[in-house]
Amino acid sequence: MKTCMNCGREMKEGENFVLPYLTVRTLPVRDLGGEHKVQALGDFTEFAVCRSCASEHLKKEQTGGTSQKRLLGFLLVLLAGICVIPAALLLAGGAPVYLMPGIFAVFAGTAGLVSTVRDSRSRRTELASMGTEEALLSSARALALTSAPRKQGDEDLSYIPAEKALLPAKKGDLMVLYDLLPEIALEAWKQIEARPE
Repeated sequence: MKTCMNCGREMKEGENFVLPYLTVRTLPVRDLGGEHKVQALGDFTEFAVCRSCASEHLKKEQTGGTSQKRLLGFLLVLLAGICVIPAALLLAGGAPVYLMPGIFAVFAGTAGLVSTVRDSRSRRTELASMGTEEALLSSARALALTSAPRKQGDEDLSYIPAEKALLPAKKGDLMVLYDLLPEIALEAWKQIEARPE
């Protein structure tokens, strides 16, 4: 019996989505020459998400509720910038050194708000174009990735869907989509292709 990675409830067969992923381990290395990364493929893993959690997450995605925390953060940055600009004008006589952080905060907050709203709208459009079961599966995948562990020791963990149907048409696309080194993208492609369904 599998347990839902979101709520921890044990589920019977057919009550859940079992989603296979290939783990990618990335170790950022910082030295005098700058920063680079070392990557390696981990094991195949399966994440289970129950239908009720996937359905709840789908409702949040359809109403834009999943982006509220991001919106609030960017709104606070924007408001801080709006407060800093008049304070710099009044207290520091408009010195550019004091104005620049406020201007930057206004710009960053506005850009973040616009980007978040655009991403949320695009996700809602994508979900609306899918059938009910397909949208539920897509939402389960999104929930699994947000609930999955992101760190193990010093390593950053990322996940590639290990389903042949979701594999991009070109190996280079896999590299770009998941920020992989070329040799790791090629090896991931081979492992996912060789994996039995």
